[in-house]
Amino acid sequence: MQASATAFLLAQIVASLLVAILSFLLIVPVWMHFNAFNGHCALYSEAFSNSSKTPYPTSVSWSNGSACDFAIVLGIMALSVSVMSVVALSVRLYQGVESTLLSTIANTLVSMLFTILSLAGAASLTSGFVAWCSSLENASKFQDKCRVISYGFTIPGVIDNGSSFYIDLSIAKFGAWLLFGVWMCSSAMTGSRLYFLHRKESIFVGLKREWERVFPFGKSTQYKPVTEL
Repeated sequence: MQASATAFLLAQIVASLLVAILSFLLIVPVWMHFNAFNGHCALYSEAFSNSSKTPYPTSVSWSNGSACDFAIVLGIMALSVSVMSVVALSVRLYQGVESTLLSTIANTLVSMLFTILSLAGAASLTSGFVAWCSSLENASKFQDKCRVISYGFTIPGVIDNGSSFYIDLSIAKFGAWLLFGVWMCSSAMTGSRLYFLHRKESIFVGLKREWERVFPFGKSTQYKPVTEL
């Protein structure tokens, strides 16, 4: 196996390991936020203050929670794909086998798909967090910052201790943008590798050969007629 192919496999393994690690920055904080808020999601929710006894919000119009659900599902999907990728690439590296054209195309498509999904997840977390914090700051009579309001945050009868929401959602937002960056780099790597293979041989010719190798049908067996004695 050529040195360039080895370097490419190592780079893909490192990228997949980074994805696996960053996936936990999505799954764990959002899951902890769900537990702290008794199954509610603060993203895109709206806070109100209906009492003159406290300067802080006393009630919340909760969102449907789809933004938090999407973040957790995205993290689980990215973790699953990255673990399978690390195993498959490590086997290829150990056996000294270069990536085939089909596997390179598949990796490129998967990386591009998760780049788009990660961008959507990061944008959703960011805008949802901004909407929630703006709502809290507007509902607070002191117009305190979101981080200050989060200290000892409670909603009577709903949330006993939700003070961790600012840290949890900030970590999840940070992890989502890092995840997007890693997937984007992975897309660039696999795309450049695909272009390199295309320069060596037309991608259509290579695909036809790979297809016939994987699915060797269509070659009919010639039978000779049986002659009677």
